[in-house]
Amino acid sequence: CVGCGALFQLLCPRCFQLLTFFDRADTQLLATQLPRNESTYPFTSLQVACHYTGVARKLLFAYKYQGIIDFGTVIGNILYYTLSLPQFNCVTYVPLHPRKRALRGFNQTQILAEIIAAKLRVPCLPLILKTKHTNSQMSLLDHEARKENSAMVFAPHPLNQTMLTADFDRDSVLLVDDVITTGATLMACAAVLQKLGFQEIHGVVFAHGH
Repeated sequence: CVGCGALFQLLCPRCFQLLTFFDRADTQLLATQLPRNESTYPFTSLQVACHYTGVARKLLFAYKYQGIIDFGTVIGNILYYTLSLPQFNCVTYVPLHPRKRALRGFNQTQILAEIIAAKLRVPCLPLILKTKHTNSQMSLLDHEARKENSAMVFAPHPLNQTMLTADFDRDSVLLVDDVITTGATLMACAAVLQKLGFQEIHGVVFAHGH
């Protein structure tokens, strides 16, 4: 177990209970703190599973930085079973720059998105491309620095011309991320989805880091 070291379990029931889950008040407060500009708030709904502390922090660290991909299944299941997921036509995810994707060997948010999409039997599509390599958001403490770090680095993926045909239903999409801090990255990705014509954008995130 990632939390206590118990054998034969990735996350034991006891450590699962130690996760500090978000409640409605937490979610409403987060929505008021997201960076905004002249455009309207892009999310029809935004849900976060838990706070980035204790067991959640250990879980994400083992998954992202130690490369234990099986923990992605644990996190994906937590998102699926603990959140009230709305109806949507497809799932997408916050992308990594190709350089970081090559170094890590996988995109952690893509795996989470694929798990959710498989359970709901909807397509998981790479709708967003990260065009510029930037510093890790978790390494930036300043709110404006995070916002600037995310600006102008996301664009529609070139494959969209093939995936999003004229008859593709762009009524709603689910955007998946692993950690949200100021929300700058998530808002930048949502702006791309708006440009692609999606009417409803729903966001789900595993953990909120302060």
